Amino acid sequence: MSVKTEVKSLHRIRERAPANGKIAGYIYSFKPGQLVLDFYFRNWVYAGDIPEWDEGERYRQLVTLPFTNYEGFRQAYRIARIFIALPRHIRVVQVV
Repeated sequence: MSVKTEVKSLHRIRERAPANGKIAGYIYSFKPGQLVLDFYFRNWVYAGDIPEWDEGERYRQLVTLPFTNYEGFRQAYRIARIFIALPRHIRVVQVV
């Protein structure tokens, strides 16, 4: 599937997003105009260990990508895919 076709499909899915907002692996859309990347869960899965769940740490590792229109959604989704596809040995942590 081409990126353009995937983005069109995901845009339609985002408009009809389920209650949990998940549109792709570790990528969510809870509010219109925002994509959220869940690096806490991504890093947790890639590490292969099961740490004690830390809600505060999870929220610190959520990255929000805002967008305003269809083209903005395409750009935000491309960036999200690049971040999520980083090699497993690279841990991504948002510094606030």
